[in-house]
Amino acid sequence: MHKMRISELHYPMGAGEGNPTLESAIRNGLLVFVVAWVAACAHQPAADKVEPTPVNLSGYSPAFRAGFGDGCETARGRNRKIDTRYAEEDQYRRGWDDGRAICARR
Repeated sequence: MHKMRISELHYPMGAGEGNPTLESAIRNGLLVFVVAWVAACAHQPAADKVEPTPVNLSGYSPAFRAGFGDGCETARGRNRKIDTRYAEEDQYRRGWDDGRAICARR
């Protein structure tokens, strides 16, 4: 029994061996897939990542939550304090003080 090689197969309408258009389309498609897959798996630096606060702040004002997050980040070693808001906004100041105090204990 004669074993057929893939190169001996006949494809209808000229899509067989030696068709540079089909071969290059497959190769280009595979290359695009591999590049997209590698790019999707690329490591993203976590330098700008802000960790979530350790308490539920859903009932507090946006200014308090912003201050709490900045105070917590400061306690974790990333100095984040908006001096003008701290001086002028009572809610931001209270949030910042609470955030720094709570996160410093953890």
